[in-house]
Parts: sequence; structure tokens; C-alpha cells
Amino acid sequence: MQGQVLVTSSGLTASEYEELARVTPAAYDEFGRELAAATARLRNLLATGDPFYIMAVVQEMNLPVPFGDYYEPTHKGLETRIELVAGLLATPPTASAPERPTAVDVQAILDEIDHILLVNLLFNLTKGPVDGPDEASLQFFSTSRWMSLRGTSFAGHAEELALEPYQSQEPWMLKSLGYTVADLIGVGRAVTELHTARRNALGKAGADAATAELTRVKGSSESERREAMGRAMMARITTTESGLRDAVTVTADSICAHDPSLDRPRVEAIFRDLSVPVGSVDPTTYRGLFDVNPLRERPFLEHDGVYLLALPAALSRDVDTLMESRVLATRPGFSKQRAATLDRLAAGYLAALLPGAAVHPNLHYEGAELDGLVLFERTAIVLEGKASRISAASQHGDLDRLRTDVARAVEDAWRQGARARDFLLRAEESVFTDDRGREALRVPAGMVREVIIVNPTLHELAGLAQQLPRLRSLVSSRQANTHGRSTSMTFG
Repeated sequence: MQGQVLVTSSGLTASEYEELARVTPAAYDEFGRELAAATARLRNLLATGDPFYIMAVVQEMNLPVPFGDYYEPTHKGLETRIELVAGLLATPPTASAPERPTAVDVQAILDEIDHILLVNLLFNLTKGPVDGPDEASLQFFSTSRWMSLRGTSFAGHAEELALEPYQSQEPWMLKSLGYTVADLIGVGRAVTELHTARRNALGKAGADAATAELTRVKGSSESERREAMGRAMMARITTTESGLRDAVTVTADSICAHDPSLDRPRVEAIFRDLSVPVGSVDPTTYRGLFDVNPLRERPFLEHDGVYLLALPAALSRDVDTLMESRVLATRPGFSKQRAATLDRLAAGYLAALLPGAAVHPNLHYEGAELDGLVLFERTAIVLEGKASRISAASQHGDLDRLRTDVARAVEDAWRQGARARDFLLRAEESVFTDDRGREALRVPAGMVREVIIVNPTLHELAGLAQQLPRLRSLVSSRQANTHGRSTSMTFG
């Protein structure tokens, strides 16, 4: 161990390391060319048949879990495979006659997807060195995570969090978008429930077809039983394949029939605003997993008036991602309101955990502002929340942008919290005022013995919390102020 970082070694000799260093630049270029060629092949393979049938097969290979288990963002089925295919289907070329592709074509598609993910890993591994091992590790970690994981929370948690800041925007959303965040969540649940019910029914139909074949066995010889088992398996596969496409596609009619409480014009508005027609996106804007997928902002694929939600969790787990850009684009005041919501939630959670704690939101002192202060016995918890997210550029390896994002989301809060900590721990009483300059709180000198700085964030920081030592080294010149009493920092 070196500090909080686990350092591993391999059996490579010094000369072998030198050889790797020599061949890495050429390997990086070669893997880049191979990645581009493989993506082009996959794009062409996707044009061999019905785009929604292909999407249904890719979902089938990655989303289901065993009975009694549950799906989560880190499930072994990679959502990136689904996102990659959906993004490429949004671009030309598209099938001229969208018939169901052959089994050979489908297998070629699945093989090419696996090939691309492998080359992506090698491409990241051979990327040129940066300023040092910490920076190189951060770059590889960020890029690898960008290529492998989608989503940052369970659907129920994300829905609850999204409702808090966006419910207040309902009048504007109805007028400008034609739907509310509750409508969006309702459609997401309906899609998921329909998909689940249809897929379960399809599985039962396949099992029934297999059972019917087995009951036709008239003899009892080994060969007859083998033939019957073969027919039963084929009956099950054929039945399942024939219904996959219909199991995952929806229309406004099917959504409203499933949940009559949903308003049809609002459902239609969601489809208009959040869908990408197959083949409508410029192929130069999406060339694979390194680019931001057009379905991040519009998660439905549309084809001939039918819709397919590529990642079923996008309308529940990623509600805030969908709403943020739409609201902030025309509602600049929403940013401040969202930050206030974050501070209120954080203070409420801490108060619930610490019975008897006193919560003081939005304080001012000596020309500075403090988002929140929680006093519990002789401990003060300083709250400095940030609602900004880690950008897509940071997540796929742009260290300059990562440095800026971390400074905005974490470091600024840390400096503000440290200033409040010093104010509370000084040798004289600490007086705080409200936003009108009236005294709101007076803390006697010596009352507070320990200050804990808590940095709640609205967005999960792209999995970087466990990379704290490397993040500190990235912005070490501005995070060096750690003198004084015991302090800590948490990531939301």
C-alpha cells in the first residue's frame, strides 16, 4: 500500500517494460484504426435487417436476470452493448427492406460488438502517458468506466431525487414541453412493466410449445426421446424469437391502455421530445462509445411510428439527465433553486440521523455564505453542496476538463467549508446572519470542538469517490488547506 492506493507489481523485467514502452505508441495507433474499422463493420451489419428486432436480441442478451434476482447498473450484462447498437442504428445506413436478419447476421453482429469492446480496452491501455502515474490511472479509470457502466443509482432512488427539484417546474414544463417529470416517470414505469409482462408471457409460450412437442412422443426409445427434445428446444426458441420484437416496442396506445391514468397528449409529447428516428443522425456525430450517444438526451428509437426504449431504466434511473439540459436552457434561475433543494435534503437527512441536532440553512458571515450548518452536541457539520455534474469529456479521459469539474463540484465546496470551519473554531464567538443581515445564530467560543465538512452532490461523481487520493494530487495546489481540527469530505 502507498497511502490509500494499492500498488501492484508484475513479473515483467525492466527490459520487458522498456519494450512495452517502445511498442505502445504504434499499438495505440493500430488499435485506433482497428476500432474505427470494426465500428464501420458493425454499422453495416446493423443495416442487414429490422432494426427493432436487432435491438430486441441485443437487449435479450444483456438485460434479463435469473428469476428471484434483480437488475442493477453493474449487472454483468453490459448496457454499453445496447447503447452502442442503439446509437449506430440512429445513423445511416439503415435496412432498405427491414426483414428479420438471418441467424448468421445476428451472430456476426454479436461477435462484432464483443470485438469492439475488447479493442476499446486495448485502445485505452495503450493511450500515451500523461504527467504521472496518478494522472495515467485517473485517465484509464475514467475512460474504462465510461466504456463499461451506465447509470449511477437504482430507479426508485433516482425517481425520488428527481421529483424534488423538478416538481416545482411543472407549470413551465407543461407549457413548454407538454409533460411533467411525473408523466415521464409514469411512462418509464409503464414501459418497464409492459416489457416484463410481455417477456414473461413469451417465456411461458415458449415453454408451452416445448411441452406440446414432448407430449407428441409416441415411442420410448432413446433416439425418439432425443428427437423429441430437439424439437421441443427448437419450438421454444422459435416461439421466443417470433415475439421478441413485439415484447419491447410500444406506442402511445399501448402505454395508455396499460396505465389509463396517463394522459395521452402528454405521452405523445414525451415520444416527440425524447425519440430519435432510426437513421436520422449524422454518422460523423456518433462513431462509437467515445462519443456522446444521441440517446443520452433522447432515449427512444422511433421507426414507422413505433418506439423502443433502448435502455429501459433511462426514464427512471436517469430522469435528471433528461430534464436538466431542457430546464436549464430556458430557466437560468432553476440552478439556484436546485442547489437550495440539495442543501435542504442534505440537512434533512443529517437531522434524521442525529436526533436533537439543530439545523440552520443558508447562513452568512464575514461576507461569505454557508449553505447549511448542523450542530450536534459539540460537533458542527458544515454543508457546502454542489449540484453540477462531471462532464462527459471528463468521464472519457480529458484530464484538463476533469480538473475543472472536480474544482467546481468538490474543491470549491471544500475551500468554502474550510473557511466556515476556521470561523467556528476561532477563539471568539461566531455570529451568523440571514440573507437580510439579521442575526440568525450565535455560537459561543469553545462550544464546537470538531468540524466535519460535508460536500453533498446531486450527481454521483462518475465513480471517482474511490479515487480521492489521485483527485487530490490532480488539484493538490488548491486542496492543501487541511490544517486545524479533524475534518472529512464525503461525495454524494
